[in-house]
This record gives sequence, C-alpha cells and structure tokens, in this order.
Amino acid sequence: MSTQDGLRLLDTAERSPESAVLAARLDLRSLAAGDAADHPLLSGLARKTTAPRRRSLAGAAPGTADRATALKDSLLRQPPEGRRATLLDLVRAQVTTVLGHTDAGAIAPDRAFKDLGLDSLTAVDLRNRLGAATGLRLSATVAFDHPDCSALVGHLLGEILGAEHTAAAVPGRDDHDASATSTSDDPIAIVGMACRYPGGVATPEDLWRLVDSGGDAVGPLPAGRGWDLDALYDPDPDTPGRAYVREGGFLHDAGRFDAEFFGISPVEALATDPQQRLLLETGWEAVERAGIVPASLRGSRTGVFVGSHYQEYGPRLHQAGQGAEGHLITGTAGSVVSGRIAYVLGLEGPAVTVDTACSSSLVALHMAVRALRAGECDLALAGGVAVMPGPGALMGFSRQRGLAPWALLREYLRMGLVDAAGASALDARLGSLDVDAIRADPQRNMSDISFALEHHVQSGPTPPFAAWHVDRSRNDAQVCAQLMAARLHFTAVAADLMDLGRAVTALAARHTDAPMPGYTHGQAAQIITPGYHLAALAAETNAALRRMLHTYDETDACPLGSGAMAGQELPWDRARLAADLGFARPQPHALVGVASRTWTTAMASDLAGYAAVLSRFTTDFMTWGGSGFGFLDLPDDLAGISAAMPQKRNFPVLERIRGRCAHVVGRAADLVAGQRNTPYSNTVEVSKETGAHLYTQVRAMRSLLRLTHAVVTGITYRTDRMRTACAEDHLGGFTLANRLTLDCRIPWRTAQIVAGRYIKRAVERGLDAAAPDADLLRACAAESGYEAEPAAELLAGSFDIDAGLRAKHSAGSAHPDQVARLLKDEGSELDRLDAAWSRTTAHRTAAARHLDRPVTPQDHV
Repeated sequence: MSTQDGLRLLDTAERSPESAVLAARLDLRSLAAGDAADHPLLSGLARKTTAPRRRSLAGAAPGTADRATALKDSLLRQPPEGRRATLLDLVRAQVTTVLGHTDAGAIAPDRAFKDLGLDSLTAVDLRNRLGAATGLRLSATVAFDHPDCSALVGHLLGEILGAEHTAAAVPGRDDHDASATSTSDDPIAIVGMACRYPGGVATPEDLWRLVDSGGDAVGPLPAGRGWDLDALYDPDPDTPGRAYVREGGFLHDAGRFDAEFFGISPVEALATDPQQRLLLETGWEAVERAGIVPASLRGSRTGVFVGSHYQEYGPRLHQAGQGAEGHLITGTAGSVVSGRIAYVLGLEGPAVTVDTACSSSLVALHMAVRALRAGECDLALAGGVAVMPGPGALMGFSRQRGLAPWALLREYLRMGLVDAAGASALDARLGSLDVDAIRADPQRNMSDISFALEHHVQSGPTPPFAAWHVDRSRNDAQVCAQLMAARLHFTAVAADLMDLGRAVTALAARHTDAPMPGYTHGQAAQIITPGYHLAALAAETNAALRRMLHTYDETDACPLGSGAMAGQELPWDRARLAADLGFARPQPHALVGVASRTWTTAMASDLAGYAAVLSRFTTDFMTWGGSGFGFLDLPDDLAGISAAMPQKRNFPVLERIRGRCAHVVGRAADLVAGQRNTPYSNTVEVSKETGAHLYTQVRAMRSLLRLTHAVVTGITYRTDRMRTACAEDHLGGFTLANRLTLDCRIPWRTAQIVAGRYIKRAVERGLDAAAPDADLLRACAAESGYEAEPAAELLAGSFDIDAGLRAKHSAGSAHPDQVARLLKDEGSELDRLDAAWSRTTAHRTAAARHLDRPVTPQDHV
C-alpha cells in the first residue's frame, strides 16, 4: 500500500462513525472467486457471482397447504421437547443460509438476530424461507417481533399446532389475552424496587437511610455535564441566561452507563438520553431485586409505565453528525423511553411514557395499577426519571418568582406606608419563598396559601413593617392568582390550537382534487374531497381561536384591589396594579372582581364548544377508517390490530380522542353546575373550589389536541378506494337535474324527478355509473312529457367523477380552486390570530419583566 493510499484511508477512517476500522487493500475479484464470500466477516465485500441467494417464492405456492399439514402431522407424532428441537434445527438452518454462516450449530438459540447481523432486508428473506419451509403466511416483521431463534420457534409452534398444543410451553403470550380478566379488587404487590437519587442514593436501602437520618441530598451543581458553572451563577435574578443558585439535587454520575451489557454500541450510547440509560439499568435491577431472571420475562405480558419530563438531550436531528442521526431519533424521543425497556427485556405488555410535569411518575404508577387491575398485563415496571441535561430549566426556575406580593409592595411604597429600607427587607424575604414555605399545614397556616405567605414573612429574621399587609384581603389576591394562572393555561390551549390548525391546513392542501363521496343523512350524496372536509375543520379551528381571543379580552380585567367584596379603604391605584400584573384594566366593580367566576364558565364553554365540534369530525374519521370504507389509514403506532383478525386494522386513538372530547364537555357542565343556585355575594370559597374543574378541563383539552395533531400529521388517504366508491355510486343526480333544466328547459322540480327516476332504474338494472344508458334517460324524460337531448352528452357530463367535482363553482364549494381559496384565506386568518395571541403573551411578559426586579425607592412614583 502506497503512502498516499494509506493517508487517504486514514482520513476516511477519522470521518467514519464506526468505533473500530481496518485499512487494507482487497482484491474483490480474487475474494469472490475463492471461498471468502462464505465467510461471515467478508460476505458483505465478496459476493459470489453465481445464482443469488434470494429467490422468488412465486413458484412455491402450490403445495403450501400440503407442506403445512405434513409438518404439523410430523410434529404431533413427536414429544413436546422433540417438536421444539425439530423447529429449532429448521430455524437455525434458515438463519445460517440467510446470513451466509457455515455452521448452524454455532448459532445460540437465545442470541438476538440483530447481534448475528440480521437487517431489514435479510429479515424479509428469512420470513420468505421459513414461509416456504413451513407453509405458513408469516408477517414481514416476524424476525423483529420474535428476535431470536428460541422465541421464533415458540411462535412457529403456536402457528402450526395451535394454542391447545403450545399453551403450556409459551406462557404469557398472546393466547392469554382472551382470558385476561379484571381484578379491580385485588391489592397490588410491589415485589422489587430500584432507584437512583441525589445524595449518593443508589438503592432503596440507601434512600431509606437518607430519609431516616434526616440527611440532605442537596449539593453543588454537577461538574460532568458540560455546564460552565462559573459563568452560570449570578446573584441578580434579572441577568439573562444565569441562575442565582449554586446548589441543587443532582445525580452526579448520571452519565455512567454499561453500554456493552445492554448490547448498545458506543455511538448509540452517546446518542441516547441519559434518562433512557438510567431507566435501562434501574429497570433491569428492579427485576433482579424481585428475584426474577430478566431473560424469563421475554414474551411475557409485562407492561412498562414511565413518567418522563425533560427532553433536551443532544443536538437537533439535523445537527447530529458523526453518524449519530439514526440513533438520535430514538435516543432522545420521550415516547421511546418506555419502549426501549420493553424491547431490551422482550416484554409484550403495554409500554407507555407520560409527561404530566411534576406528577409524571405518580401518573405512570397510577396507570400501571389500573392496567394490572384491568388485566391488561400480569406484571408491570412503573416509575419515572428526571435528569436535567442542560441548565436551561435551572435558569427558567430562577426566573419564576411570585408577582402579586411585589405589586402590592410597590403600592405600599407609593402610599408612604413603608420606607425604602423596609421595602427592601420585605422584598428580600418574599424573594426567599419556596415550595416548603407555602406547603399546606393545618396547624401552621390552616392549609391556606395566603396565611402560609403571612407566616413566612412574619417568621423571617427581620420583622416586617407594621402595615405590610394592611387593608388587604386574601379573597381578591387568590382570585387574581387563579385568573392569572387560567390565562396562561388558556393561552397554551390557543397555541396548541394554532399548531393543529396549521397541520390541518397543510394536510387539506394536499388533497383538494382527490374525489370522495360526500355523505348526508348517512348516505353518499355528492362528490367532495378530503381537502374540502378538512377545510371545514380549519375554519372551525379559527372560529374557536376567535372566540377564545374575545373571551381573553373580556376577562382581561384585574380583580386585585377589590378587597373582601365591598372594595378597600386605602387609595389603591388599581390601574397600576392591573398594569403591573399584565392586565389591560382593573375590574371596575369590586363585588364582580371577587365573587364572579364568569371567566371560568366562559373559558370552559369555549373549550367545550370546540371539543364538541372535534368529536363530530373524529366520528367521520372513525367511519371512513373502518372496514366498510377504508378511505384512510394511520401509522402502526396509532393503530390497533386484533390478534384473531390481523387483517382488520382499527384506530383506538380516534376512540380516545372522542372520549377526551367528552371529558372536556363534561367539565364545562361541572363548572356551571357547581355555581348554579349558589348566592353571588358571600360564597367565594364555593366558586373558587368549583374553578378547579377548569384546570382539569385544560389538561384534558391539551391532551386531546396533542392526540389530534398526531392523527392529522400521520393520516394517509387511500385515494384509490375513494375514487372506486364514487364510481360505484350514481353521485351525479343533482348535476343531471341542473343540466335537464338549463339545457332541455325541463322545469326544475320535474327535472329532479326525471334524474331520480333514471338513477333508480339504472340501479335496478345494475348499470355502471361510468357507462350510462342514453335510451333509458330519454324514456324517463318522456314519461314526464319532455325530451332529454343530447342524452349521451348529458349523462357523460353528469356522472363523470372529476367533472362532477368541478361542476360546483360557487364560493366555498368543493371545487378544487374554491377549496384552495378557502385554505389560503384560513391560513391568512390563522396568521392574524397568531399575531393577536402573541401580543397578549408579549404584554404579560413585559409586565413580568418590569415587576420581577428588586424594589427600589423610585417605585413610589
């Protein structure tokens, strides 16, 4: 090898994502002529030029049933252990052939196919060969669903002999699904645990010792995550991109991972979120601590339920580089967190990742318990993970400070009730608020957040000035806090709606000229397109956003300063209080400010109205996706397949969307019912408690919109089936009646009768809509005393599918050009609404930026 060639290969090796490379000069012709092509390490380089390994199975179809019957009879004559041995020899032989190995005996039954070098192409080859050898119709993914020889043998046994001969040999497989029963009254037993926590906690025993000793797990910020700790700290919370703390609860060894143990390459391990790595280790450890051999769970009905929040690890996909793109797409996806555990352990129960922020782990545990009691799984791994890969969340938490106390403090300064020193001291004490300070405690603060705030201030090292909360009421303060939180949630829903609206508009634009039957009263009536149908959903989405924006504007009135119910005695500048808190104006009437919860019912009604509309569109999708129509399809991860009827696809996600719609509508009714017939003037607590339903409704609404967005971005319309359905029906009757009136001068009502008469007789005679009968039309018109000429041209123009679609010309019709105009207008309206909602956010943000700074003597002006 020349020096030039060696240096060129060295440059190539440095750019390679592989962890080990070899630079060598190979004579591929010589290798192919010899036995090198049979060697597993060289088979990818040297291919024999003889007949290809892959062969068509087209000629194998005859006799397939005979082979299946003969194989079944042969297996039934053998003892159970002999049956597995026979099929194992068959599977190993086919794997050896497909992968180009020389010794079938060298393939361990429990060694994963992926470790042997099986890829998607050779997996299909293996499926074909096994199908030819056994006479079975096997799934193209059979080698991935049953990822080693032993698991594949168990599957083939079940397919060949049936459940009655294999149930004892493969417990926990799909044949147990039918017998799964609800055990809602059974207690749930925790049989194994594993954990990692700050403070060096690596086992449940460590955790107990830490809690029992009253130890402190808070420590310095982690040094091994690439954070610039010196630049990160700044005592001023207003400094952008900084945090005013130096400590926290962190896993300092979160980056440690035994990749080789789990069969993960160094490149993939680096591209995998530490949260996934941590869960792999603790999940495996929890199984072992339960006294279960992890390998014994393969194929079992074991579920995985994980709560996960942070998803900030690694670069964006288009910035991955270094050959990590393929690994990064799964290594950083929150949805894969639970699936990776299920895949590594070979579990076949439900695998679910949930993100409900701070309650994610609790919700995951709740879902696991419900799944166990419902018989959806026999065993469950449940837990959560939260590893902060970057300091962004830390910066965000540093910026989150209570707003209302600072607004009131500035008012005390303005009214001369406190001097600058007293204001600064109270400002500092308020700045030290944390979760523990406002935690509900019946003895200390009567479980009231306002009393908790007072206790925190009073117990500080410096007593506050005497009038620090004079002329104040907890009623208007708490109402104000609730309204501020509700506005944030309402704005978040609006953002989700705008994302959905853009996705719907984009999907509609791709299907403006694909004919499909349009249904009225449950019957196909005219020709429309998916784009036309979706344009209606886009219009409803924009209408909902307009209503919500109006509701936001109507409720953009600050209740702070209303007092208990009759106003306050000091000259509070309520306009300034409103501006400080990001409101457009103060609530003019004090009693309305404190007692009214109209804003809750108004917001809830907006959400419920859209949910009701969305449930109707979802019903359309469910109908058109069913086997009776088959007009649309969804990706496998949004579809369900019955084990007994694999040819029947169903879409549980659509059922779930409709169920969530019902939750959203129901919560609106709860809000109204909770306030109905209660006194307006003196039941503030009742209305506050009722308002809690709004938060629950918002959570259901946002979940609903996320699911709908996934459906819209994943849906595929089967245009061939839609066109066939149009061709099989006579959908041009309305057009024919129009033409009979306009071209043949037949009165409109009579023309409808003639068109209907023609279609009725054409259907009775079994005539194809694409091959109309001109003589039949003439006879039908003659019965009413009219002529229909030219009959052939009238029929051809009326029952042609594409012509029928373009026959509509009015604004807002199904004509592709009209739909394109509709979508353009809806897109422009969505941009306008987006700008309007952005202004509301900018107004609140500007107010918070002004308020979230230390109080100064200048604040009295």
